Amino acid sequence: MLDLANQCKNMNCFAYVSTAYSNCHNMEIEEKFYPAPADLKMVEDMIEADLVTEGLSEASLKMLLDPFPNIYTFTKATAESLVRNYCANAKFAALVFRPSIVISTVREPIPGWSGKLNGPMAGYAATSAGIVHSMWYKGNPIDFVPVDMSVNGILAAIWDTTENRKSNEAVVYNYATSTVQPITLRRLKVIIDPIRDATPTKKMVWACFVFFINNYYVWQFSNIFLHLIPAILVDLILSVQGRKPFVVSSYFKVNKYYNVIYYFWNREWKISVKEMSKTWDQMSPVDRELFYCDLRDLDWSEWSTNFWPGLRVHSLKDPLDTVPAAKIKQRKLKIVNYVLMGILMLLIYYGLQKLLGSFISIFY
Repeated sequence: MLDLANQCKNMNCFAYVSTAYSNCHNMEIEEKFYPAPADLKMVEDMIEADLVTEGLSEASLKMLLDPFPNIYTFTKATAESLVRNYCANAKFAALVFRPSIVISTVREPIPGWSGKLNGPMAGYAATSAGIVHSMWYKGNPIDFVPVDMSVNGILAAIWDTTENRKSNEAVVYNYATSTVQPITLRRLKVIIDPIRDATPTKKMVWACFVFFINNYYVWQFSNIFLHLIPAILVDLILSVQGRKPFVVSSYFKVNKYYNVIYYFWNREWKISVKEMSKTWDQMSPVDRELFYCDLRDLDWSEWSTNFWPGLRVHSLKDPLDTVPAAKIKQRKLKIVNYVLMGILMLLIYYGLQKLLGSFISIFY
């Protein structure tokens, strides 16, 4: 892409979209370039070693990536350094744009729109469908940015770089809410859950409820009762019916996915947006309205109100005319859930009573 940009006759600015977590081993992330974890030669050697050995072991990969938590952040940091070095002698300006965790839109093209089910959208869809019932979350703010504001932020950064930055050095713009509009999952849940409960999705597979658990080991223990045991029971039923069981394997895949996400959910970074703030301050009132991207003006209540309707319609592909049928399904699943939970509690009580009875009889 850089070579292609260099061949363009009217190229004014090259923008590389990275991530605010490209150097997440630093808990305070500034708008500057950090030392590169690798050069292209090292990356090529890693790829070659992976091909020769038919896949690097997890231990080898972890050693190579340290202190980066995964390949994604490692490669983003490496690419940032590549852009910086390449553009130092280029004929065009360059910038690195670092958004944090991107979520659905707040305004454009329509409120609550999201293209794919990934990250936070996938997590909330899973809880709303009754698939996930416990999450490991310590209660700290999580750095979210709406996708439409992020896109406008890129355009604003390009304008600022070409108009106001007269230097061969690439400019870094962080785009994050941690220092200007921090938000927690619990605060969002208070606003979003009543809206979701009033307009449930017909794609529910079980009653919708979720617990935030701040202890990792308690969370894993809760998974046994809330996820693993039900998954085993469903697979047994599928096997009896002569159908292929898949729920247990899906559980382990989802659990692995959440373990990756929780690295970012349960840490609190301070991500500086000083350079981005300068850009916001230099925009005219008309441009600030047309290219709405000032995170200092972000209203989380406005975003939250439109989040679930947008997720339901655009990502889950569940039109609002199914709400009456979904409410009936919701009531039935709640009744079944209460009955089964009651039976489970009785079995646990009976088991504990037997266990304590046997224990006491040993001494008396």
